[in-house]
Amino acid sequence: MPYVRISPAIRRHYVSFYASGSFTFKMSVNSGSEVVVDWGDDSNIVWEADGTEKSVTHTYTLPDEYAVRIEGDFLEVTSISLLNQTSCYGCLNIFNVFENLISLDLESTGFYGALYYIERLVNLTYLNVNNTPITS
Repeated sequence: MPYVRISPAIRRHYVSFYASGSFTFKMSVNSGSEVVVDWGDDSNIVWEADGTEKSVTHTYTLPDEYAVRIEGDFLEVTSISLLNQTSCYGCLNIFNVFENLISLDLESTGFYGALYYIERLVNLTYLNVNNTPITS
């Protein structure tokens, strides 16, 4: 199950979802912020934010299911794209911590849940959930 922990006192949060095989996602984070992506297989990257969208790919060497953990100041994240990442899944409610999210692209992923799970995303102007098991 996806896990969300929120620490309001320090504004640093983490979310987890699951992935396997080769996994790619894109994210935009405002300049001056840092986001750490822990791939769940003892490797991670530090996302040096500069305000532009960046893409990162990770390929798992062993066939298994891994909990991907993203940690950082989520108020600085403005877009997330997991387009055509059928090997990842989790519940939509993990995206609620990205309060300033403008764009969320989950086409052809394994994310699930009802759209009301992301009702806190009041700045969201683009949402793509085509071919994703989302309910209204």
